[in-house]
Amino acid sequence: TAKAPFDLPSADVVFRTDDNVEFHLHKPILSIASPFFHVMFSLTQPSETKTQTTTSDEHIPITENSETIDGLMRLLYPIPDPPLTDRVLIEQMLEAAIKYQLEAATITLRRAWHSFIPQHTLSIFATACRLHLQDEAKMAA
Repeated sequence: TAKAPFDLPSADVVFRTDDNVEFHLHKPILSIASPFFHVMFSLTQPSETKTQTTTSDEHIPITENSETIDGLMRLLYPIPDPPLTDRVLIEQMLEAAIKYQLEAATITLRRAWHSFIPQHTLSIFATACRLHLQDEAKMAA
């Protein structure tokens, strides 16, 4: 199970990372932060009820690792933001933020990523091209 606050029993959805860490999350927070999650949770089966607790059937496997999801969720939840000092982790979080349509997190991560451009021009250029981030690709060119 993930570290606090992603281990609360009040969670109504569980994401299981590729390294088998379970993040107990809250659909309303995810739905507000992301059109992707809003649509995903609106497709919930009618047999589900609000009083039902999470079970292993409700675990959603995701392809990201726990370090990436922990940092990303800390940007979404009303808790202190994670330190954004690791370029590789920022890139992993940025890729996930784009994938899950987390606009505010994407903006925050792109700004943090800019500080690494002078020292890691080629790597950032390649990643920016792969993620279709034209502004960062131009900055690193």
